Parts: sequence; structure tokens; C-alpha cells
Amino acid sequence: QQTDRAVIIADPHDRIEWVNQAFTNLTGYSEQDALGKSAGALLSGPETDIDTLKLVAESLTALRPFSFQLVNYRKDRSPYWTEVEVYPLFTDTGQHDGFLSIQQDVT
Repeated sequence: QQTDRAVIIADPHDRIEWVNQAFTNLTGYSEQDALGKSAGALLSGPETDIDTLKLVAESLTALRPFSFQLVNYRKDRSPYWTEVEVYPLFTDTGQHDGFLSIQQDVT
């Protein structure tokens, strides 16, 4: 199924394992560019709100779904506003297995 929303799958340490084509279209980063990096580190820039990033870190640690809006930056360093939904992923036995992140450009 195709989607115009950027999708990121990250490991339990928030390192990117997979991105879809919409992520590349939105950010300019290929999957190879993104693999192994934190989405926050990759996409943050001078206008990214530090307080929002702190709330994101707390929510990731708490393993609860959350959503937020903030300014991210493309590979060419141009800014865009995004609405992000993050969901923790778990194995069938309940072990934390990573995160699913869905971004929508709301510029």
C-alpha cells in the first residue's frame, strides 16, 4: 500500500532500520543515509524546539504512543513543519522491539 506519509521503523534504541519512499521524498534522505541514525539527530535543526525533543525522549523511554508537531529539516537543510505519531512496537511475548513513526508534512 502506498502512502504519502513518511514512515520510519527504528530499533529499541531509536536507530532507524527502515524508511519508506515517502520519507525520502519528504526529507531528501535515502534509506542508506538514514540507517543507524536517530530520526531526531538526523532531522533536527536550529529551529527545532528543544522542549518538544525532551518530551519526545521522555515518551520514548515510557514506551507509550504519542504525537507532536515540530520543525524538522530536509537533507538540503530547508525547514518544514511536521506532525509526527510514534508507536512503540512489541514482540508477541511483550518485549519492546522498536518504534514506528509516521510523519505528515503540515507546513
